[in-house]
Amino acid sequence: MTVGLFSSVLAAPLAPARALLWVAEHLAARAEADESLRTPSVPDRLMDVDEALAAGEINAEQAAQLEDELLAQLITSRAGKPGAADGIRPAAGWWTP
Repeated sequence: MTVGLFSSVLAAPLAPARALLWVAEHLAARAEADESLRTPSVPDRLMDVDEALAAGEINAEQAAQLEDELLAQLITSRAGKPGAADGIRPAAGWWTP
């Protein structure tokens, strides 16, 4: 019990710094989330390309190039996330050998 008390007394001066770090991390996470909400998603941008092609604003070659770029961006943004091609994991409850 004295070890816990001793550690608490020694760590008390660091509490404001830890609280400030916690707030900074949460603000950064919130800013990142807000930024992702403002950025149009890849599927939305793909639909824009399709609409521009249908309206005659771009030709088929330009549309294909834009679609390739957007799909490459989608693939790189999903890399390393669960469900990505290199990290597919079975759904919970499935039997795995």
